[in-house]
Amino acid sequence: MLKVKSKDGHDFDMGKSWIENGGTVAVGAEANIAKLAEAASSYGFIDINPDADGTLRRALLIIRYRDQDFFPSRALQTIREYEQIHDQEIAAYISENGLERMRFGKHELLPSRDGTSLIN
Repeated sequence: MLKVKSKDGHDFDMGKSWIENGGTVAVGAEANIAKLAEAASSYGFIDINPDADGTLRRALLIIRYRDQDFFPSRALQTIREYEQIHDQEIAAYISENGLERMRFGKHELLPSRDGTSLIN
């Protein structure tokens, strides 16, 4: 997570910006089945949030756990493993207006400021 400088140069709280712009904050987590966790090469969260009509239109790419850290979705982790993207090649940029963009290996992602992306 990298902070994007504000236009006037003043500092801001990334966590507060995340929340104020609709970013999801998880308060709990359910662990994987032990046998699956032991065999996994990485972890990512799964969270499904359908629209009011029950249709799933957006995928959540990044989530914050409590006030601690941000975590990628299982979908992003799958792509990271498949394309062998190193941790140093991943960055999420948060501005005062929420998530601005993500660098994911050779990909430049432009999700919504709340960390979601429309499903194609």
